[in-house]
Formats: sequence, C-alpha cells, structure tokens
Amino acid sequence: MGAKKITPPAKPVAKKKDVPLPSKGKSALFVGDSHTVASPSWAEAIKSKFGLGSTAKVASNGKTTAWMLTNLQTYLSKNKAPDYIFIWGGTNDAYGNTKIDDITKNIQAMVTLGKSKGSKVIVVQGYDPYKVSYNFDLGKMYKGATQSSLITGRNRVIELQKNNQAKIKNADVIVPAYGNFQRTDSTDGIHLKMPNYKILGEYIGTKTFL
Repeated sequence: MGAKKITPPAKPVAKKKDVPLPSKGKSALFVGDSHTVASPSWAEAIKSKFGLGSTAKVASNGKTTAWMLTNLQTYLSKNKAPDYIFIWGGTNDAYGNTKIDDITKNIQAMVTLGKSKGSKVIVVQGYDPYKVSYNFDLGKMYKGATQSSLITGRNRVIELQKNNQAKIKNADVIVPAYGNFQRTDSTDGIHLKMPNYKILGEYIGTKTFL
C-alpha cells in the first residue's frame, strides 16, 4: 500500500477584528470618565505612539455610561464621525448601583451608534481591578465610601468586564483588561498614576492597530 496522503490544515481566515487596522493620520474620538479626561492620558499615548491625526474627547469626571451615550449622540449630531471611537466606561456605574446589564446595554448602544455613522468602534476594558483595586485611599473617594463598599464596586467592575466580553456585539475590537498593573501603580485604588496611563494607552493601541 502507498503512503497515506495527508491533507494540510486549511489556512485560518482572519476575523474582521483580527485584521490590523490603519492608524496613521486617522481621526479618533475618546469617550469616557476621569480615566479619559485627564491629559496626557491613555488617549494621548495612543495618538503619539500610533500617529493618529485629529482627536477629540467626550469625557468628564464622575460620569456614567448613560451620560456618555447622551453626549456621544450630541457630538455625532454636530460633528463628522471620526474614523475610530474608543469607549472606556462603566467604572462610576459599577461603583454606584446601576445594573450590570444596563451598563453593558449603554455601551452596546454607543457601539451601535458609532457603527451606524461609519466609525470603527473599540471597547476598552481597562485594567485588571483584582490586582489594582484594594486598600483604597478613602480620602480621595466619594463621601460615605468604605473599604467594604469599594470592594463590592471593584467586584462589580470585574463582573462588568465579563458581561461586556460575552454580550457586546459588532465592536471592531474589545480590548481585554491589561493585567500587569498592581496596587502600587494606582494613586487611590481606582485611578492609575499618570505614567501608567501611557503604558495602558500603548497596550490598547497595540491590541487595536497591530
């Protein structure tokens, strides 16, 4: 008998979000809360590292995804849609009392809106809260916060990340949480030290454009 012919496996076909996206000169809008509004933060790091063109922000301290959705709608009704929309939201919702599914629905609505305008939409999951968010600096937290209540919020952020990963549809990229930060990389247990936002931004850009 002759040798059995072995058929080589078929070459895998890249999914849409696995194909590298162009960045040079492209416009981008960054949607978020205090993680995003600060400058220079992760948004500026992406622009610098990957050569984006014009950029803008829809971001403000302490805001929820409901605020982000409303203000993204307003922005896109008045401005040309950018090439990319980056969304990092849900921290304030999760540390509050918004239902996890409702947070994800708000993010999904932003994805759907951005896609309907022709933008590519990237959902940012941030960092791993389990490694960063404990021993909170209560002096920098909202009135009435306790270590216990903040740990509950931290656990809800983790639940939200899992929910987003499982349920958000049609985002061009969902960037997994960055896993290499520790508590010492944060100022208060929630916000990163500014140099670490640069690290996070370059990680997000790599997951998006490379």
